[in-house]
Amino acid sequence: MMTSTILAKVKKILKITVCAVFWIALWHFAAKFIDKAWVLPTPMRVLEVLLELSKTENFWISIKNSVFNVILGYFYGALIGIVLAILSH
Repeated sequence: MMTSTILAKVKKILKITVCAVFWIALWHFAAKFIDKAWVLPTPMRVLEVLLELSKTENFWISIKNSVFNVILGYFYGALIGIVLAILSH
């Protein structure tokens, strides 16, 4: 019984990994085919730039602001939904 649970988890992880590798490979080959980095950069170039940007303060300020906006938007959406639900009864 324990083995089937572990096997199911391994299969799930393998499935997710294969899907991720497939889409990243497709992205890579599409970027190489287009051969215009300003249109579609390769995954490696995106990772390089992400690592460069992660060393700057402005990057983290932007991340903080984006997360805050998502949370605020979710809160406002939930609040509006609750008000509309109350008004509809």
